[in-house]
Amino acid sequence: MIDKFIIRGNGMIGIYIHQLKDSNKKISKKGKNPFEQWTFKKGDKVVTYPVYDYVDDDGYTNMGKWIEKAVK
Repeated sequence: MIDKFIIRGNGMIGIYIHQLKDSNKKISKKGKNPFEQWTFKKGDKVVTYPVYDYVDDDGYTNMGKWIEKAVK
Protein backbone atom coordinates (compact mmCIF):
# COMPACT_ATOMS: atom_id res chain seq x y z
CA MET A 1 0.00 0.00 0.00
CA ILE A 2 2.71 2.50 0.95
CA ASP A 3 4.62 1.62 -2.23
CA LYS A 4 1.61 2.70 -4.31
CA PHE A 5 1.47 6.03 -2.47
CA ILE A 6 5.10 6.67 -3.37
CA ILE A 7 4.70 5.64 -7.01
CA ARG A 8 1.69 7.95 -7.36
CA GLY A 9 3.58 10.79 -5.68
CA ASN A 10 1.07 11.06 -2.83
CA GLY A 11 2.03 13.00 0.26
CA MET A 12 2.65 11.20 3.52
CA ILE A 13 3.53 12.31 7.04
CA GLY A 14 4.30 10.57 10.29
CA ILE A 15 3.01 11.83 13.61
CA TYR A 16 4.21 10.88 17.05
CA ILE A 17 1.21 10.63 19.37
CA HIS A 18 2.21 10.21 23.00
CA GLN A 19 1.64 11.51 26.52
CA LEU A 20 -1.82 9.94 26.55
CA LYS A 21 -3.22 8.01 29.50
CA ASP A 22 -3.96 4.33 28.98
CA SER A 23 -6.69 2.35 30.76
CA ASN A 24 -4.38 2.04 33.79
CA LYS A 25 -3.85 5.82 33.85
CA LYS A 26 -0.21 5.41 32.82
CA ILE A 27 1.08 8.04 30.40
CA SER A 28 2.42 6.71 27.11
CA LYS A 29 6.01 7.44 26.05
CA LYS A 30 7.19 8.68 22.69
CA GLY A 31 8.05 5.74 20.46
CA LYS A 32 10.48 5.30 17.58
CA ASN A 33 10.28 7.14 14.29
CA PRO A 34 7.37 5.46 12.48
CA PHE A 35 9.31 5.46 9.20
CA GLU A 36 12.62 4.26 10.66
CA GLN A 37 12.16 0.67 9.52
CA TRP A 38 11.62 1.54 5.84
CA THR A 39 13.61 3.08 3.02
CA PHE A 40 11.29 4.69 0.51
CA LYS A 41 12.42 4.85 -3.10
CA LYS A 42 10.91 6.38 -6.20
CA GLY A 43 12.99 5.03 -9.05
CA ASP A 44 16.61 5.45 -7.97
CA LYS A 45 15.86 8.31 -5.58
CA VAL A 46 15.40 7.84 -1.83
CA VAL A 47 12.30 9.69 -0.70
CA THR A 48 11.94 11.02 2.84
CA TYR A 49 8.78 12.07 4.61
CA PRO A 50 8.48 14.42 7.57
CA VAL A 51 7.67 13.16 11.03
CA TYR A 52 6.01 15.58 13.42
CA ASP A 53 5.47 15.39 17.15
CA TYR A 54 1.85 16.17 18.02
CA VAL A 55 2.80 17.44 21.48
CA ASP A 56 6.11 19.25 20.86
CA ASP A 57 5.14 20.63 17.43
CA ASP A 58 1.65 21.74 18.52
CA GLY A 59 -0.32 19.36 16.35
CA TYR A 60 -3.62 20.83 17.50
CA THR A 61 -2.71 24.09 15.77
CA ASN A 62 -0.41 22.86 13.00
CA MET A 63 -1.79 19.56 11.67
CA GLY A 64 -3.68 21.30 8.87
CA LYS A 65 -0.44 22.98 7.76
CA TRP A 66 1.41 19.64 7.84
CA ILE A 67 -1.24 18.03 5.66
CA GLU A 68 -1.28 20.93 3.20
CA LYS A 69 2.51 20.76 2.92
CA ALA A 70 2.37 16.99 2.28
CA VAL A 71 -0.20 17.46 -0.48
CA LYS A 72 2.13 19.82 -2.33
